[in-house]
Amino acid sequence: SYSIENGYPARRRSLVDDARFETLVVKQTKQSVLEEARQRANDTNADQTITCAQDEQGQGEHYADVSSSDDEQVESLICAARKQEAKAEASSDSDGKPDDDYDDDAGLTEEEVVLAKTIAESPESEHSVQKAALVLRLREGIGSLGRILKTIENFKGTVTHVESRPSKKEGVQFEVLVKVDMSRQSLLQLIRNLRQSSALDGVTLLADNSVSIKDPWFPRHASDLDNCNHLMTKYEPDL
Repeated sequence: SYSIENGYPARRRSLVDDARFETLVVKQTKQSVLEEARQRANDTNADQTITCAQDEQGQGEHYADVSSSDDEQVESLICAARKQEAKAEASSDSDGKPDDDYDDDAGLTEEEVVLAKTIAESPESEHSVQKAALVLRLREGIGSLGRILKTIENFKGTVTHVESRPSKKEGVQFEVLVKVDMSRQSLLQLIRNLRQSSALDGVTLLADNSVSIKDPWFPRHASDLDNCNHLMTKYEPDL
């Protein structure tokens, strides 16, 4: 039942409590999906760092093998220093270099996780046209917007709507909403490219065409309530 599978706390059932509990379950599920995607991205970055450290360690062991017994202690100290240098360079590269694989948790949004997961699960869908809305935070004023729109054209995207407003965030002059139509793969590549631009403080993917908003429906007669009977199974499957 719904209560047994999800740990429903209440003894007495009600539609309001069920709806609140379902909202909590959906929120936790989304959070777990995001955490799993971020963990995979961070694991990929960690594996690359470990591989570099192992290569450096192998070079250090080679130098130690060819050294004389009198200089063995000196060579071991040199190897340790080289390992520390490799770790320092790896950390500085990860801080200063933009990541092309979304290894940065701060730049990984829920919409981008869903988009990337859709492409991974269905490779043929990467060329399907995607409707999306991007929020661009401009550091250098509205003059850089022309270069950004040109970049969107270079990635085979079509701009359907543009809005701008002054930003309240310090260090950002304008926030621009750009709606585009382009393939899913090109959209991910465009976001990676824009995040490397020094003219932008950040890029956020808001939505895609997988989210549909329908007009609200209100019953106008008592008989119209019969159209809602199936919704009872959503919140009270025990009935």
